[in-house]
Amino acid sequence: MKTSNDDYDNPWKMAAERYFREFLAIFHPELEAAIDWSVDPTFHDQELRQVTRDAKIGLRRLDKLAKVQLLDGAELYIHLEVQLCRQRGFGARMFTYNSRLFDRYGCAVASVAVLADRCPCWRPRAFWCEAWGTVLGMEFTAVKLLDFLPAPVGWEANFLVHHGFPGNAALIFMKKNSESRYP
Repeated sequence: MKTSNDDYDNPWKMAAERYFREFLAIFHPELEAAIDWSVDPTFHDQELRQVTRDAKIGLRRLDKLAKVQLLDGAELYIHLEVQLCRQRGFGARMFTYNSRLFDRYGCAVASVAVLADRCPCWRPRAFWCEAWGTVLGMEFTAVKLLDFLPAPVGWEANFLVHHGFPGNAALIFMKKNSESRYP
């Protein structure tokens, strides 16, 4: 049975995969510029379910996992997470995904969170915990969708994001940006 979260998540996942380069160009331009785009990215969403299904801190669904080749020839996994509402423990969830991916693939993973909620002050970017002198944690890239309003692509994306339809806005935002950047 489909939930309302699925209705919002699916357009983001489709947009992030179909317009992956544009997605990164908008939300992480430094990373987009470091990728060798002559080599197509590969997506590993199915493998990711194995990484997240047995987490003890609740249901976990990773939005997108892509493997790219950088200009220097190195390979990089990129974890994209779209968060539609404020969530206690979001930083811990990002840490859990990242550490499990590191364990599975044996390499660093770039994690990018797109915060599509309506609260301008909620901006998680890290997770840290400490026990008796042992510190564990990570920082991740977080981009707030509200920072893009008014959206440069036209009234459709503005209206949809402002009125609570970020999934539909994702498709419009990526498609229009793609058409203008890569004719």
